Amino acid sequence: MYLLPPGFPNFPDGLLYTEVDKSRKSYVNMDVNYHVSSDNKLLFGVEYYDEKHLYYLGDKYRRVFSLFSQYEFQPIDDLSFTLGLRYDEYSDIDNKTTPRFAAVYRLTSNHIFKFQYANAFRPPTTIELVTEEIKPSIIETYELTYTYKSISTLGKICFYHSSMKNAMDSMYDPIYYFIYFNIDKVRSRGIELDIEHNFWNHFKFKTSTAYMYSKNYDSNIKMPLQTNFIGNAGIIYNPFKGIHFSTKYLYVGKKSRELHDDRKNLDANHKLNASMTISVPNIRTKIRLGMGNILNEDIRVPTPTSHLDFKKATYLEDYPRHGRVMWFDITREF
Repeated sequence: MYLLPPGFPNFPDGLLYTEVDKSRKSYVNMDVNYHVSSDNKLLFGVEYYDEKHLYYLGDKYRRVFSLFSQYEFQPIDDLSFTLGLRYDEYSDIDNKTTPRFAAVYRLTSNHIFKFQYANAFRPPTTIELVTEEIKPSIIETYELTYTYKSISTLGKICFYHSSMKNAMDSMYDPIYYFIYFNIDKVRSRGIELDIEHNFWNHFKFKTSTAYMYSKNYDSNIKMPLQTNFIGNAGIIYNPFKGIHFSTKYLYVGKKSRELHDDRKNLDANHKLNASMTISVPNIRTKIRLGMGNILNEDIRVPTPTSHLDFKKATYLEDYPRHGRVMWFDITREF
């Protein structure tokens, strides 16, 4: 396969990867659910797996043993708690213990509040361990959510704060192909809003928006190659039994560049999709057709620089996504 495709900076013919990779994984797990009462539930589990990979740099072996537990209890009718704890023992990195906690308070049947704290980690893969100094990523997240529920309306608003230590990144290296390194600290804050409303019995409107700001405290700038704002809205219409229409509009804000990338930020883009489904139950047939990117917007995904020393993008014009597309499928059950 092409590790670097033709046209990559400093590699006009690309870089062909011809080594043989082999892997083997054995896995076993067991979990037990025990209901002490209708208001008290206990979960306990154990997992074990070992894996072996043959890479171009030699064999990599990993063994993982994990224990996890979760306790749910409801001291009063309108208040419930969930406590969780997980222990992971790795043969090639340090052991980790990660707690979780959640509380749900039902002020009324229409108004629900939830608070959640989660601590988790992402271990380096065996190939990422070619860089011996690489450390696991650890993330702590706090969330506060308010939910409104009625017969015809569902609304949610969520505030969150995440802090990540030792976030993993990579860059191209002409000897080892890629080298991996940690970003000391990344912090993200954001808000998400979701609304769903039913008009009569056949018409539904759905929308959601999200705003997030992430900052790299190593470089003291926002995290690159991402946007701060995403929003979408959709309409679902069922005029008759077996007929289903839907449209969805998606907006993605400007996407930023890396610190040393002198290209301008990618502009915001819009995307409009539509589809129709026709179901014929008596002959067990379903017909679906639709159109994507109806407005034929020029949508591109930002590309990173190939190497911190090269300071050139992998593709100067970024990754283009498809323009307007039409599709059709038919399904028949026998």
